[in-house]
Amino acid sequence: MTRRRLPIDSRSEPCPDPTQSIPVLSKDVPINQSKNTSIRLFLPKQAAINSSPPAKLPLLIYFHGGGFVLCNPALTVFHDYCSNAALQLPAVVASVGYRLAPEHRLPAAYDDGEEGLRWLASHAEEEPWLRDHADYGNCFLMGNSAGGNIAYHVALRAANEIVAGQLKIRGVVLHHAFFGWRLAVNPMLPLESADMAWEMCLLVGADRDHEYCNPMAGGGSELLEKLRAVGR
Repeated sequence: MTRRRLPIDSRSEPCPDPTQSIPVLSKDVPINQSKNTSIRLFLPKQAAINSSPPAKLPLLIYFHGGGFVLCNPALTVFHDYCSNAALQLPAVVASVGYRLAPEHRLPAAYDDGEEGLRWLASHAEEEPWLRDHADYGNCFLMGNSAGGNIAYHVALRAANEIVAGQLKIRGVVLHHAFFGWRLAVNPMLPLESADMAWEMCLLVGADRDHEYCNPMAGGGSELLEKLRAVGR
């Protein structure tokens, strides 16, 4: 069992209660109990308590960072980020949890991200927040750091699957996406830490020119053009 220690490890509990004095509601929904994966949903409270039929909101599907080896949607920094995004955009935000390396090396996180998309697509009429408030014709994938890498690879898969027809992906936001290039000196992510993260998450024997690490390997994915077409 890998021991994970973060400088800031505070976690936030979800709160779906509209009587609480909070601007954004949140709740966890299980995806795959055998993998212990879930999605944390965020909904602006104003949308939830509006008595008239509300205009549906964009659906932002978010993947947290952490070098593929750390963090989860409950970490306060990611909870607050998604809560603020839901309030300020406004949007329904779905923060997708995924298994971590080294126990689960890539493509496990991509598999879990794709499974999250499929869950969202299949629960459009079952989950009340999605049914009543999410515009499935106006979806965006987003991630920061390793989450940006996951968003990219999950988007490529979605472009080639029927899930893309159920979730109309209008764009993919890669926020400081973590790919394999060696960065300049960065106090938040020293080179040694980046190298170790890749060593722990890539397939055993893979190098930094693997497609998971280098999106331009072999000239880039043929699915990229299909992804562009999906967003039009």
